[in-house]
Amino acid sequence: MNKLLSMLGLSARAGRLVSGVQAVEIALKKGEAKLVVIDEDASEGTKKQISDACLHKKTPLITVPASSLGDAIGKSGRMIAAVTDTSFADRIYQLFKEIG
Repeated sequence: MNKLLSMLGLSARAGRLVSGVQAVEIALKKGEAKLVVIDEDASEGTKKQISDACLHKKTPLITVPASSLGDAIGKSGRMIAAVTDTSFADRIYQLFKEIG
């Protein structure tokens, strides 16, 4: 999980990640979101809202352990983020699948 979180931080520093519900929804609507990441601690309403949007846009969605997303991207308290770069998204998703 540490490698995955490190890649999320790297993508944030590279400017290839947006965070927050509104920013993620906009990225999904524009087709810019390649992968959506949600924190385990996110509210059930947010999880359902984003899950439905990801399903509609056929965008992969992964969940990370509680309180780790905000720390990984340098914005504490963030519960949702979208990776907007295909290479970063592919690598993060591959790391997620390896964790199982």
